[in-house]
Amino acid sequence: MGSAGVNVSLSVRIVRSYLFMVMLLLPIDWFYPTGMLFREGGAKPDIPLLVCGSVLILLLKPTYFLHMNIIVYQTGLLLIGIFMLGSVAFWINCLFTWSGYEYAKNPITQFITQSTLFFLFTMAVVTHANLLRFLEWRMFLLKTIPVVVIIHMSIFFLEYWQLLSVGHGPLSLFRTITTYERPSGLMSEPSYFGAFVGMYGTVLVLIRSVPQYKLRCILGILLFVCAVLTDAKTFIPVSVCALAVAVWQHPKSLLRIRYVPIAIVFLAVCSYVIVSRSALDVQENYSSAMRLGSSVLALNVARHGYAVTGIGFGQFHFFYKPSFAPSFLVATNESSIQFSSSIEYRASTFNYYVRLLLETGLVGLIMLLYMLYRIMRAARYDFRPESLLGMLLLAGSLGFLFTQDTYFYPPLVIGLALVLGSIADPIAHHRFADRISFKLLCADR
Repeated sequence: MGSAGVNVSLSVRIVRSYLFMVMLLLPIDWFYPTGMLFREGGAKPDIPLLVCGSVLILLLKPTYFLHMNIIVYQTGLLLIGIFMLGSVAFWINCLFTWSGYEYAKNPITQFITQSTLFFLFTMAVVTHANLLRFLEWRMFLLKTIPVVVIIHMSIFFLEYWQLLSVGHGPLSLFRTITTYERPSGLMSEPSYFGAFVGMYGTVLVLIRSVPQYKLRCILGILLFVCAVLTDAKTFIPVSVCALAVAVWQHPKSLLRIRYVPIAIVFLAVCSYVIVSRSALDVQENYSSAMRLGSSVLALNVARHGYAVTGIGFGQFHFFYKPSFAPSFLVATNESSIQFSSSIEYRASTFNYYVRLLLETGLVGLIMLLYMLYRIMRAARYDFRPESLLGMLLLAGSLGFLFTQDTYFYPPLVIGLALVLGSIADPIAHHRFADRISFKLLCADR
């Protein structure tokens, strides 16, 4: 009995340590050792960690899948369906030789690496959904949020006060370049710091039914203040999507007068950041021109009929040509570099949904949107704090993916896994059924 108890205790500590590291690394977008070793598959250090965790779950707890909830099972099938569409689209691409071979990058290599990323993403979502169907682990993830935020903010302020240098030392491992004048902590640039603020800040502010909520709320507000001061404007799409889901879950909150001043302040701050940074001015802000222009370029490729079948995983790089580009994109220096066939970096659409539309076809995008709709609808009336954590992370990830197009985004993995795990929780399942039945009964009356 004693030996069994020790083994159980050790297993609990291992899982908790793993989940804590997952949440700590979740917003980090670049880590030099894993990035150089695995390229895009290791740029975000949480990717190799989540993949290793998925493999261990599969090896140590294969029986999890004997009790897989129907919506988890269907989610896995839909993701595999998207994977098959992107693969078939690539072979159609090869048949018609749409992707050229005069580039520094090879179309086949690009397909293998990008399709593998999508497959690993699918595996990570399903395996972690089965792990997080246990309430203990979902509650533990919720408890880690303030600790993780304090760690990240401590490093942010050490950099802000110039006690940590970007040019050398440990902080340099988390930066791709060292010329940013604005601090971003363990994130490579302010845009990823803004995504971190949008996700973790909304969790701290919006989840009220937790111990020491006031302290959590103050910590969340401090995060948003730091994002505004450093012009980390990506907190806006992340926060807006998270707030939209919160309102969708609680539509009557729009009628509460106490929320009106908060909404006005939030909209005013967002407007100030957008205007002060010329976020939507493609003539003044070359970064915005590059991001918006690349998305428009991808949509132009799609409008030429390539979205009917898709062009295959990783193939947008070979369609990044001036003939598809809007005029404001062609005028930027960054685009002229990307137009070169010798460029070693993958061309980005800077929009996950546009990339999925182009590379897997219209059916692939529809399947993704249908999957997200079913998941979020199934969890709409689950107001437990650990379930709200999943919904907010999921919504924030979907907002951030309007600005990036990676096929393996760790916050999306954890957000989906948390929501699916909550739905798959057998205890929660009966509670949701009773709650929805009660709502329907009241509506009939």
